[in-house]
Amino acid sequence: MKLPDLKKFLGIGETSHDHVGKVLVLDGTDVVGHRVVERLIDAEYGELRVGMRTVLEKEATPGVELVPFVWEDETTYSAAL
Repeated sequence: MKLPDLKKFLGIGETSHDHVGKVLVLDGTDVVGHRVVERLIDAEYGELRVGMRTVLEKEATPGVELVPFVWEDETTYSAAL
């Protein structure tokens, strides 16, 4: 398989994200997590959920669902997932 065919098959380089489901980013405010969230927003992903220790309404961005998530607290898992 040639590289352009492989990229097409894998969806690399496509501008439409219609084939992608909801994306969950855990620890969306840490060093790496917030950068991932920024990139996904810039890429105009339609469904983005961000897990955070503390959810503040002022941080809300249209199209981004903020959910409480703490690794040490299993009761926060179901809301995030």
